[in-house]
Amino acid sequence: MQAIRDSIPFQFGDSASSDQQHQPNKRPRTLGPGEQRRLATEFAGGQLEKNTENTIVGRVASEHSLKNMANTTGSGTMKGIVPKKKIKGVDFCGGQTYSYIIRSDLGCYMQSSNFNKGSDLTIFSLHPSCQNGDHYFADWNDKFYIIKGNSFRKVTDLSTDSDAEVISLDSNCKGGDYYLSAGGWFYIIFLEKGTFRQTSDLNRDTYGEEKALRFTWHNGLYYWGQSKSFCFLRPVSEWGVEYNEGNSLMEDSCYNTYSVHPTVVNFLPGGLSITKGPAFGKWENIKSASNDSKTAVTWHK
Repeated sequence: MQAIRDSIPFQFGDSASSDQQHQPNKRPRTLGPGEQRRLATEFAGGQLEKNTENTIVGRVASEHSLKNMANTTGSGTMKGIVPKKKIKGVDFCGGQTYSYIIRSDLGCYMQSSNFNKGSDLTIFSLHPSCQNGDHYFADWNDKFYIIKGNSFRKVTDLSTDSDAEVISLDSNCKGGDYYLSAGGWFYIIFLEKGTFRQTSDLNRDTYGEEKALRFTWHNGLYYWGQSKSFCFLRPVSEWGVEYNEGNSLMEDSCYNTYSVHPTVVNFLPGGLSITKGPAFGKWENIKSASNDSKTAVTWHK
């Protein structure tokens, strides 16, 4: 089988991270544009292991294996972004300053201040207790929420599981297709009903109200909040990978479309089939990482 490298691409450097709130005492290692670094760290059972060089290894990816992770069967090639409903533990979420892409299958998550420009890209390890959630979202205080079944886990750091507490969901807040937060409110999208629920408290459904979801918001692959706006990843078109952003789920208020930076696309499940073409193969460990792009990505251990 042919396999292709899941080139995020990794960057390890000596420059300080743009996000000191997550790892205030650690400095990332960066692989700058055009550079290569020999690595001795490997993925073992999906967990990250450190060696004396404090480096992290890339992984060979295949789009066929992503189908297996999504609990589908069959063989052959595939092309396109794997939607949230077909792969567990993968999601978008956004806080006041940054937006995030969660990859439980890789044991890490990406942070960026702008998915369109590929700004301030940083990759963090994902704590085992924060992996394989049904839904992920963050509030404008940059607290993270992980829903599993009928309860949610609230943490201040996905890498360390800091200040973790588990809280039950109110019955009105269960069973949503997508969860997000914006402007101090929580939003739960129910696509089949064509509605969304707005509430200030997922545990008590305080000020809960169900409203009609505008038709332009019905076809997203992933949804996330971004400070005071709403975003969703569009199905891939002839224009590539794009996302929409607007100020309301009920109308097309300040509704704009943006392309997703290629480095961010590479991090998405199925993204390599967009940037490199359809592929098939299997997961393998590799011992080197390279960055052929012009964009810097920082990896935090």
